Amino acid sequence: MRKTFYLLMLVFICTNLKAQWKPGDNIIDSRDGQIYKTVQVGYQVWMAENLNFGNIIPTTKAGAEMSDNGIVEKYCWDNDVANCDGSGGKMKRGGFYEWNEAMQFWTGQPQLPVRGICPEGWHIPSNTEWNEYFAFIGNSPQKMLDGGESGFDALLTGYRCTMTGSFRVSAMSSDTRTYFWTAEQTDIDNAPILELGAGSLQSFSFLKSVGLCIRCLWDGESSDVEEIKTFGSLNIGVSPNPFDTETTITVLVNGNTNEKIRIDVYDLLGNIVVSFNDGILRNGKHEFKIQSSDFPSGVYYVVASSINQIVKAPIYLLR
Repeated sequence: MRKTFYLLMLVFICTNLKAQWKPGDNIIDSRDGQIYKTVQVGYQVWMAENLNFGNIIPTTKAGAEMSDNGIVEKYCWDNDVANCDGSGGKMKRGGFYEWNEAMQFWTGQPQLPVRGICPEGWHIPSNTEWNEYFAFIGNSPQKMLDGGESGFDALLTGYRCTMTGSFRVSAMSSDTRTYFWTAEQTDIDNAPILELGAGSLQSFSFLKSVGLCIRCLWDGESSDVEEIKTFGSLNIGVSPNPFDTETTITVLVNGNTNEKIRIDVYDLLGNIVVSFNDGILRNGKHEFKIQSSDFPSGVYYVVASSINQIVKAPIYLLR
């Protein structure tokens, strides 16, 4: 009788906690009981810590070592689980995952959103969702780092190198950096990677067999987020980027509801190749499409300017 009572109390407490959860509160991964901080950025809610789920496997050789065996596998820095969970005073890096493992060996082009190895109710962010994040905070690595303004609290973790099977602090630089997967792929062997350093932030495509960190994104709708946290009155993003057929420029206005905003796309010589807006834009999200048929391949910049702020983002057209 007493056992039944305690079980009912546990169910009640868990149900009540779930009902009271709100963006920015901690979450509990029901699969292993681990607790993760979360942070609200604009209309999105992110895990504010790297995912650390699965069974550790050693990395002993070059190439992919994770397999489609029904068990979520992870690498830990120097093959030491303390580097995944932060025990013993070590950096809590979370797990390092190959893209296929993170996606749970999805075949074909992923149908978004993809939960992958994230907890229930969360998913691996797409390119568009990463760009929406940057549209709010700007392309500022300092805001993303531990203690930064956005609350994302990224640690410079390094990564698991597929070329050697060892762990490295950075792919192409002497300073330590961290790397995150997206839920999309470039082709059968490569996928987009987000690289973050103390003074650098870029995205490129690389082999799916490298071991990178995962940040999960909440499945909830933007209408479920009551208060919008923004970074500056004008934010901009481009996705997909690079692109070969069509891309979308997203401009987020978070200031004066009657502000005149000019939006232009420039080539590398400083010539305006297209203008999208030169008038009032109200608060909210505004999207503008670019078709590759309108431009030759190359690098362009979209610039959004108001009376008090100018923001820009590169656009890469690759045919």
